[in-house]
Amino acid sequence: MPDTTFTVPAVVRSGMVRKISESFYTLVDGQPSSRGMPMETEVRYYYNYYLLHERATFETFLSALSLDISKKFPTVNLTLEWIQRCDGMGRINSARNLISNLRNYIDKAQYFHTSFWDILWNLTEVYMKKFGVTCAEIGTTSQEIKSLSWSYLLKECKIRVKDL
Repeated sequence: MPDTTFTVPAVVRSGMVRKISESFYTLVDGQPSSRGMPMETEVRYYYNYYLLHERATFETFLSALSLDISKKFPTVNLTLEWIQRCDGMGRINSARNLISNLRNYIDKAQYFHTSFWDILWNLTEVYMKKFGVTCAEIGTTSQEIKSLSWSYLLKECKIRVKDL
């Protein structure tokens, strides 16, 4: 039973309404998806920044926030698990964008502000290894990632050799 004496500050409520609205406009495989800062990080930020931890536990805060959010989004039961699922879908979406950028480097000779190697590192080390996003979730295979890497390396070497 949530603590009914605890009220969520309006600035927190409006920030989370914005974040949840964004998640419904950024669907990944039909599921809400976080954009930008992970939703869990934002919720914990509000909880700590506004010193709400001095008045209530995180669970109480989340319950009160869920009650407030349900007025705007009746289908959302704002739990830590729901938030983490949104963040997980956001990571999948980001990884899909990275693999798309890698393909565009090779297939369409498009260049981005971020280098091929930085994109590859973010995809493999951050999203796949640290966050556990799988090749299947992002629509690729480990073989394609290796192939893209070799193709880029050969393409760049060919340019450099021609310059010499």
